[in-house]
Amino acid sequence: MDSRYAFRPLWASLAVLLAVMPCAPTFAAQASVENPPVLNEPVHLLHMVVPVTIAGNTYRFVLDTGASYTVIDKRLAQTLTRPATSNEIPSVFRTIMANGVVSTQGKLSADQVTLRRSLPITLGNYTLTGVNPWLAIDLDIFSQSLGEKVDGVLGVEVFRQLSWAVDNRSHRLTAWRHSPSLMGYQQFLPYEDQFGRSPVLTLDYKAYTISMVVDTGAVQSFVSEDLIGRMKKQYCNVTTSYRQSPSATASGMGHDNDYLIDGLTFNVI
Repeated sequence: MDSRYAFRPLWASLAVLLAVMPCAPTFAAQASVENPPVLNEPVHLLHMVVPVTIAGNTYRFVLDTGASYTVIDKRLAQTLTRPATSNEIPSVFRTIMANGVVSTQGKLSADQVTLRRSLPITLGNYTLTGVNPWLAIDLDIFSQSLGEKVDGVLGVEVFRQLSWAVDNRSHRLTAWRHSPSLMGYQQFLPYEDQFGRSPVLTLDYKAYTISMVVDTGAVQSFVSEDLIGRMKKQYCNVTTSYRQSPSATASGMGHDNDYLIDGLTFNVI
């Protein structure tokens, strides 16, 4: 399989398998007069940090499809925007705040996150209006884990407004306002899209069909302990590396157990 992957989001709030993630193109996606790229930036493939412009100033945000909503560093938020008022907060966000914001290492306490009024952001030459409130969080640990200062995280509500392509050979990220031509992409991998959720891929494993989210903010793949247990018991193809990898999230530092799993395949059409 080639080293280029493209992600095509759905403009929808229902979970339907209609959008596709084309892969393995025979040539680079061609720009057209009708649909020129709005963004073409070099990126580190383990963490895609892109420049965004807010109120005339440029900042560095991680494109993270594992983030349900856009996050901004709390100190920057204090200089850019004000707290969201009660009539600016949709009910879904009231529920999130009431239940606690969840990361892979646990929940954030009420004093760790606030909701801020979102502002228009510009990616390349395209401006996206403020859609949802921003979650303001201390991103110091997150920046330290990446090895560079980041000012925020672009969540899936930004991702689904554009079409994206990642070229692993040239290490470049391209975004279009409209879907680019599929000419040259020989295989397609459907994904599921739902408001406030990461894109979900379907993989095949032995007798199982496994759903896994596309998380561009993660440097490792994650599966449940339950699945690990079933694989060990039924197929004996899970190797434990006997080490824990450190991980950093908005809620702090943690550790994840490492395993090597053999036999997962993409459900390509």
